This record gives sequence, structure tokens and C-alpha cells, in this order.
Amino acid sequence: MKNSIIFLACLVLMSCKNEKTNQKETSPDEIKKIQPSTAIEQKKNSKKINQTIKRERLLSEKDDKLNLENLIETKTFFKKEDPYVLNYKYPYLNENSKPSYKVFNEHIQNNYLKTETSVNEVLTSNSLSCDSSVIDVHRYKRIIDYKIYSKENHLISILLYKANHYTDEDHSSYMFKCLNFDLDTSVFLHYNNLFKENSETEMLSLINQKLVNKIEKKNTYKDCWELSKDNFEINKDNFVITDSMIKFYFDDCIICPSYTGRYAVEILLDEIAHLLSYDRKELVL
Repeated sequence: MKNSIIFLACLVLMSCKNEKTNQKETSPDEIKKIQPSTAIEQKKNSKKINQTIKRERLLSEKDDKLNLENLIETKTFFKKEDPYVLNYKYPYLNENSKPSYKVFNEHIQNNYLKTETSVNEVLTSNSLSCDSSVIDVHRYKRIIDYKIYSKENHLISILLYKANHYTDEDHSSYMFKCLNFDLDTSVFLHYNNLFKENSETEMLSLINQKLVNKIEKKNTYKDCWELSKDNFEINKDNFVITDSMIKFYFDDCIICPSYTGRYAVEILLDEIAHLLSYDRKELVL
């Protein structure tokens, strides 16, 4: 009986030893390989979520379109082929109310509705995305839409936003063009028409002050950076004016990567009143 008990105990010990031997142990080197991969995936997913939030904030911003329905009409252009889709919505001023609004409509037609140019940009541009993490994707859809703001019934500001969508449906990039138009004189207004001479240095400083405050206080701005002098010169006409503020818009990767931050820097008009020089009487057709 004693020998039987010893024999059974030996069998149990051998079984436990074999079980431990058969278990696959994860080496320290293998752990190092697994952890970064998980971290990369988490970071990638976080970027996609942040980009979606950034895009939705832009699209959900309220404008004055409904209040201006007698002045402005939304027209559409749609073209679909196997390798691409063009889907444009654009503003058209009512020329029946004022024939000189033709200036505005012709500008839109000549600069944004050239189908051949759009198709060529969609299919052949080498600059697919400013986000270096986006690889092996192809641009397949371009959307143009707009928002409109009115200031004191004589000045309208148009924000045209152009979205390039890719075969990776979670990724898109945005570009902007702002148009400011005096309804009384039918003249397009630019930075130099609205602001005092040599005001650029102070305006750039104010924009960067706003950006730095966001970068320091908001986690969603942590990968953003200050606006360079050269980029401000290129983009200084890209602004809209609302009742209370001015908004400067910047393409992806001018002040923030595509997956974080915001597209616009907002400044209250009261803060820049001393920089304004807009006098409509000086403008002529």
C-alpha cells in the first residue's frame, strides 16, 4: 500500500513538471515587441477619433445661410467616374437683385468649377496627405462646400472648404479659401483693404498667442505649433468676419496636424479694433 502511494505521488510530480515544460513562456524580448505594437494601434485609433471630432466641429458650426436665402443660392455640381467623385456645393449671388453681383459669380465659376483641373488634382497629385502616417492610400473623392457670414448687411464672408477623401475612409484632409465681398460696391476685400498698413507683425503675434494658450492648456492641441511668418503671409487673406469676431482658417498641417487641434484661430473684433482701417467709401469698382 505504501509503495502504491509513493508511485502515485511520483506520477503527479512528473505530470506537473511536464505541464510546466509544455507551457510557452513569453520572453522579455517578445514582451517588448508586443507592447509597442499595441501602443501604436491605440495611438492610431486615437488620431482617427480626434480627426473625426475636428471635422465635425467644422461642419456643425452655425452660419448665416438661412438669414441670407434671398441673397444667395446654393448651387451644386456632381460628377462620378470609376476612379473619382466630385461633389461641389457653392454660393451664387442673386444677380436679379443687383447685376454687379456677376463679379462674384464669375469668380466662383472661374476659380472653383473647372472640372479638368479638379480631376487632375484628384488623380495625379503626389501630395496625398500632410500626415506622414498615411501611406498607400489614394484620393478618390473631393467635396467643396461653404459657410457664409454677414456683417452689418453690407459685408459677406464666405468660407469655402475643400475636403479630399481617401481610400482609407477614416482619413480626409481639408483646405480653405475665404472670400470677403462688399455687397454695396461689389468688390472683393483682402487683408490690406481691411487692416492698417504694417499690422501683420502684431496680428501674427496675436494669433500665436492664442495658439500657445491652447497648446499649453488643451490636450487636443499638444501636437500643434506656432504659425510661421511665411505661412501667415500666404494665408492672411483666409479669414471670415462675423458679428463679434474674425476667424483665420488654415489648411491641415499649417498650424496643426490633420488629426488634432482646430482649423481656425478666433479673435474678438474688440481685440483688433485698433488694427482695422476699413473705409468702404474709398473702394471703387
